[in-house]
Amino acid sequence: FSLLFGRMKAPAPVPSHTGVFYDPVRSPSRRRFFIRLDIFMTAKTERYQEVITTLEALIGNGEGKYEVDDIGKMALISWALKHHFPEFVFVGFYIVSKPDILTIGPYQGDVMACGTIPFGKGVCGVAAEKGETLVVDDVERFPGYIACDSETRSEIVVPVIKNGEVTAILDVDCGEVGAFYESDSGHLRSIVKDFLE
Repeated sequence: FSLLFGRMKAPAPVPSHTGVFYDPVRSPSRRRFFIRLDIFMTAKTERYQEVITTLEALIGNGEGKYEVDDIGKMALISWALKHHFPEFVFVGFYIVSKPDILTIGPYQGDVMACGTIPFGKGVCGVAAEKGETLVVDDVERFPGYIACDSETRSEIVVPVIKNGEVTAILDVDCGEVGAFYESDSGHLRSIVKDFLE
């Protein structure tokens, strides 16, 4: 090979779009992937912290805070999450309005919400029935998925539990497959617990 083309120079290290320098010859692509993923996750965590800081300023306990009921808190949580994560196509709450029925509550989004969802149906209904957080990488592969819009590709649903009963669920949708990780689950669960339970 070197006889045909002469001695080839190895390419110099170059900056990636994340600002991390990597050597395209010596660095395995796997290392580049994990460096980028780490930076991405750190940035995402920082945005969740900004959401929490915003919510603490608005509805935290203490003097000078807004005194709002749970519906008001849901509205502010939906706004703060959508504001800091514009890639989310839907952020909102479904409220248990009567036994085993979820009804749309406060939400922010680029898409229309379903009006009602029975327990056990779709991602929201299954999460409400089980009382546990569900992360769905690809909604088209979820059995019994209820398509309220054509934009959603992945979804995370976090139940709001008071006195051992599900009273509402937080539903967050994204237009990309595999948009949610275990860390998203932890941050969203923390937001629900701190401000609604």
